[in-house]
Amino acid sequence: NLPRSQTPLSNKAWRFYLLSGLPLMPGWRAAIDDSDLFHGVDAVAPRLRLPVVITIHDLTTHLFPQYHTRLNRLYLRWALPAMARRADAIIADSDSTQRDVVALLGVPTAKISVVHLGVDTNRFSPQVDAATLVALDCIGVRPPYLLAVGTLEPRKNLATLLQAYAMLPSSTPRLA
Repeated sequence: NLPRSQTPLSNKAWRFYLLSGLPLMPGWRAAIDDSDLFHGVDAVAPRLRLPVVITIHDLTTHLFPQYHTRLNRLYLRWALPAMARRADAIIADSDSTQRDVVALLGVPTAKISVVHLGVDTNRFSPQVDAATLVALDCIGVRPPYLLAVGTLEPRKNLATLLQAYAMLPSSTPRLA
C-alpha cells in the first residue's frame, strides 16, 4: 500500500477515492510503477495495470455489524465486494474467512488462497537484549508481557484476552 503520508487525502477520502475506480494520480503511481504486483493488505485494490492481490482478514462488518461504526459498516459493505471483484487474487488468513468471502461476496473459491497468520519460529524468535529491556523499561513494561497488535475496538475483546492470560497457572510455559 502507498503510505498514507504520501497521499494528500485523509484515510476516509483515500479509501473512497480507491473505491471510485479512478486511476491513481501520476504522483501516486510513481511509487508503484516499477512493481510486479500490488498487495492491498487491508482489502484495498486500486485500479492498476499490474496484478493486484488483496488480503481480507474477516467479514465482521457483514457478520457482526453491531461491532462497527455506521460509516465503517456502510463503506465496507460497499467496498469489500467491489475490491474483491477488482482484485486478481485474494488472500484470506483463515479457512473461515475464505468460506465467508465465497458465501457473502460471491467470490469463486479458486480466486482465494488461505495463508494463515503466524511466525516461523525457526527464523524469528524473541530477542531480549539489553537495549530491548531499556526501551521496555522506559515505557514501564517488564517481562513477561503480552503484545496484541491490532486496533483498539470492542470487537477485539482485549479485556477477555488479558483476563485469560492472568488466569494461566504459573506452570504454563511462557510465550517468549
